[in-house]
Amino acid sequence: MTFIPCWTCAQPATHVLTREGSNTLHACDNCTRIDRAEAESRGWTVKSIAETAPTTYTAAIATASDVVEYVFCDVAVAEDDIITFKVDSEGNETPVYGMSNRIVLEPVILPVRVDDDDKLTKATHAADEILAAHGWSVTGNWEIADNAMYAAVERA
Repeated sequence: MTFIPCWTCAQPATHVLTREGSNTLHACDNCTRIDRAEAESRGWTVKSIAETAPTTYTAAIATASDVVEYVFCDVAVAEDDIITFKVDSEGNETPVYGMSNRIVLEPVILPVRVDDDDKLTKATHAADEILAAHGWSVTGNWEIADNAMYAAVERA
């Protein structure tokens, strides 16, 4: 997860403070403990970062020999983390999610070799079927990276 500093002391933030008409603030555990009552009395809502983030998931298809155990592509699913925040022109923050290391579907081997010339097409079709069989549906497009492909998924 990307480092998000506390607005007061610059330690890693663990909480989000929001208030109508104000920019979102981030606070560490210590500053939250010290200032929570005062912040709430001034109309701020204080929540842990984990509470504010919906649980989203990413599927990954390993497509290269350096990331697979055998010679076949595999697919796995992991929870996402907030990796950074986008700030709009009015100072409002929107979280940006990325794949974490919290695996919720262990790698399943696909019937597609990593040295197959058409592995990307074959692997996405095979992964879609495997994911559906395990109760997942792909909700985004498969994005190609150096040694894998990634797509947003949700529980079916």
